[in-house]
Amino acid sequence: MKYYFLSGNNNLLLEQKISDLKSKAKKRNYSLQELEYQEGSLISRLRAKSLFRKKDLFLIKLQNDLSAKDIEYLLINRDKYDLTVVFYKYGKLSEKTVAKLRSLSKFEKYDLPKLVFKFLDSFYPGNVLSCLKLWTEVKKNEEPIFLLNLLSGHLKSLYLFKIKGNLENYPPWRQFKIKSQAAKFEVDQLKDILGHLAKLDILSKSTKEDVIGLLDLLIIQKLE
Repeated sequence: MKYYFLSGNNNLLLEQKISDLKSKAKKRNYSLQELEYQEGSLISRLRAKSLFRKKDLFLIKLQNDLSAKDIEYLLINRDKYDLTVVFYKYGKLSEKTVAKLRSLSKFEKYDLPKLVFKFLDSFYPGNVLSCLKLWTEVKKNEEPIFLLNLLSGHLKSLYLFKIKGNLENYPPWRQFKIKSQAAKFEVDQLKDILGHLAKLDILSKSTKEDVIGLLDLLIIQKLE
């Protein structure tokens, strides 16, 4: 078995990598198996699938760490089956997993620059000057469409928390940040900004409008 571990906080790049892997698997006539990791079921599922096919690609989403038993199974059976197993996690892999499997696996990280996080965290009403300053810096090195999508995704997380109050899928540090920033918005404010960002996204794909200039204006108007 070949093992790959993909992780990081840059969800867009990570999702693009996973999409690319799916496309390659299809071209090479691999059998694609998509699973969510559950402790105690990984071994049986890998065994069952490997008995019937010669070429399988497993895409396994990690919410929690691999158990010690599953790590041991991966180590012992590395040369037993003709499988490619890709584990991916939105966030950071545990040091235990990396240390145990480093010599037998390939690890790829997809992380955002810290400055981008600072910009996203600075986006709230009353913070227009700080947000604009950070925006001026991040747009020097990042594509505006990428930043537009990133901001939309970030604000959607705040909006969903405001209306549902559920953060189970986020790590504790992320939950704290979302709660803190969401408290600075009213639901209608987030809904309004998300609507404007959706329009900017459409404009960026259908016209030659200056997305950067429009985002500058949105920050000034909505965060005063």
